[in-house]
Amino acid sequence: MPKKELQEKQELEQQNQKIEKEENFNKNKLNVIDQRFKYNPDGTLKNAYTGNMQYEYSYNIEGMLESKSASGRALLTYTYDKNNNIKSIKDITGKSSIYSYDDTDRVNLIQDDNQINIAIYDYYKNDNIKSVTVGNGLKTDYTYDGDGNIKSLVTISSTGEVLVDYDYAYDLNGNRLQKVSSKQKNFYSYDSMNRLKEASYDNRCESFTYDKVGNRLTNTTNDITEKYMYNVKNQLKELHRDSGINYFTYDKQGNTIKEETTTGNNIFEYNTLNQQVKAITKDGNTLVSRYDTEGLRAEIEENEKLTKFIFHKENVLVETDKDFKVISRFARGYEVVAADISEFGEGSEANLNRYYYTVDEQGSTIFISDTNQRVKNEYYHDAFGNVLDSKEEVHNRITYTGQQFDGITGQYYLRARFYNPVIGRFTQEDIYRGDGLNLYAYCGNNAVRYYDPSGYSCETKASAFGEMSHEDGKRYREHWESLNNGNVDYESKIRNYRGIDLGGVDPKYLADPKYIVEMPYVGKNKKNSNSQGWKRDSKFFFKELQSKHPEIFGKKNTSLIKKGSIPIVDEKFIEHFPQYADNLDEVIRHHHIGGGGQAMPIPDTLHPGYGGIHNVEKEIGILTDHTVDGLFADEAEKLKNSTVRTKNWKRIK
Repeated sequence: MPKKELQEKQELEQQNQKIEKEENFNKNKLNVIDQRFKYNPDGTLKNAYTGNMQYEYSYNIEGMLESKSASGRALLTYTYDKNNNIKSIKDITGKSSIYSYDDTDRVNLIQDDNQINIAIYDYYKNDNIKSVTVGNGLKTDYTYDGDGNIKSLVTISSTGEVLVDYDYAYDLNGNRLQKVSSKQKNFYSYDSMNRLKEASYDNRCESFTYDKVGNRLTNTTNDITEKYMYNVKNQLKELHRDSGINYFTYDKQGNTIKEETTTGNNIFEYNTLNQQVKAITKDGNTLVSRYDTEGLRAEIEENEKLTKFIFHKENVLVETDKDFKVISRFARGYEVVAADISEFGEGSEANLNRYYYTVDEQGSTIFISDTNQRVKNEYYHDAFGNVLDSKEEVHNRITYTGQQFDGITGQYYLRARFYNPVIGRFTQEDIYRGDGLNLYAYCGNNAVRYYDPSGYSCETKASAFGEMSHEDGKRYREHWESLNNGNVDYESKIRNYRGIDLGGVDPKYLADPKYIVEMPYVGKNKKNSNSQGWKRDSKFFFKELQSKHPEIFGKKNTSLIKKGSIPIVDEKFIEHFPQYADNLDEVIRHHHIGGGGQAMPIPDTLHPGYGGIHNVEKEIGILTDHTVDGLFADEAEKLKNSTVRTKNWKRIK
């Protein structure tokens, strides 16, 4: 071994020993969290306690959430129309957002309680959004290609001035190749695994390389290369830059606890629920975070300045100061459409002014304008969320993909985890093991096509412009775990085949866990569901699988799936499933594992009804033991109309 490599190896081993000591020390510092939950007889949450705060919930006769309060202070109040669509949301300020719907329950108008229009939606026949007109008169028009991808996004002022004029192009796998406007020209290319390989932004060119499990190895920007080094857990250990080497340290739960740089250290602390509770930056700035009983960040202290957040579902609706004086109050449709923002970001309702948001195809804020259509804030991000250019005249935290940006740490708060755009990775590992070996990668290294709204998922924004599909099953499991304080880990049990050892099972009956699709829970006795209530829909299954893993489908299969047809076993499919080499040209079926919470692809002849693979499942105890799927299905039925989900939760976020 060359002397230089040997020296680097010894230094890395020494660093690992140092990290192990720090991990053990950090583990002993974890704080115990006191949380208590009480339920109504119908399974809805009655009250919950955490952090010296008592949360109370009330419901209407149909089990829809009517109000939520904290220690006697009303936070949110809901009303509903006859179809159980949300009709109004009154927040802590006493002000409301009023929602109206068309004949197919699509939101078409949002107003304030003075009947002033905030946003007007128009749709195509297939439910794709045709246009959004916000209250100051700015109108954004959308067109789509034959595959449902956004083809153009144009924002025009009331005087006819074009403020945004994006045109898009895609490859056969649905990856975006270009995003071009009169102001900016972005171009992208991908490797064979659909990971972002190259990106250009006017005068900035980037290229990326990856290892087999999706760790970023290099990032070259305008001929300057950064190198990344990892341990066996796929944790980033070293970032080699021109300015020096950054070293990363983790605790035993996989949380980043230290980043050592040439100019100082960034320190992070966590509680027993692996929630980041404190960050101290190399510049001496501090960020303290506190969470409510639903696992959402309800308070932060930025250098001892306290800010409170009130959430509607998983999104911030109101931001206040320590005395509950409003800093920002949001109106939300499919994305943020408007906000009443106090002057200079200081809580003072007397100085609230209304501003309107214009967002791109990923839900990222392009600009914020006032009531006279004057642009106050502008943002320009690269694919992974780094700010390339910005202008800010009014207070705002909602930026990249519509998520909260923490200015002190430079990270994004994605509910379950924090995301660091500089390294394109999460700072904490994914507790769900089913999506592959890499527990830190952001959106499969394709942040052009995908976004993560929760810290646990990888989704396309097609949902914001069409079917509004948000991986219902995964969301239910997330919320159900939070309500149970992690005592019952339904998700990991389902993903791990309920703890059954499959080592001796013939590979032809199995699939790599990363190719398994989480089937949404739609409710018992619903159309296209199995007896326990899991969605049974081959079109949905293959579109989800193709969306997450387009590399396993050739051009013909990709075309078949986009048309809603069933794919076949071809050479491309066999590359990833060599056990199916004898099944060439057979139709591929989607097989529901056990109770139906998951499904995997399998050739037709290996899926003969209740024989074949089902007999194998009976032998190893999966099909006959519905304990996990059954328990979860029962609780999901209760949760459908509880605090974490209303009937039309997909319509309004």
